[in-house]
Amino acid sequence: MLAALGVILIGISKGFSPTEWAIVLLCIGAVMMAEALNSALEVLMDKLHPEQDAMIGKAKDMAAAGVLIVSLISLIVFFIVVAPYLVK
Repeated sequence: MLAALGVILIGISKGFSPTEWAIVLLCIGAVMMAEALNSALEVLMDKLHPEQDAMIGKAKDMAAAGVLIVSLISLIVFFIVVAPYLVK
């Protein structure tokens, strides 16, 4: 959340174009959605199967990997869209 707030503040101060805003906000939303889904899956799996289980562990790992993938893509977008404003 802190990173998202930072990027939003940069966008306000540097004057992102509407397209840049759309891209940045989509990335922020995608990361937040992935985090929410990951958390929901973990809570559900812990409730349905509280004891240790290898398959549940794999499912949790895959959900966490989804968050990582979206986060890495968003980091790439940061370097493409936001970083040039910081260099100017």
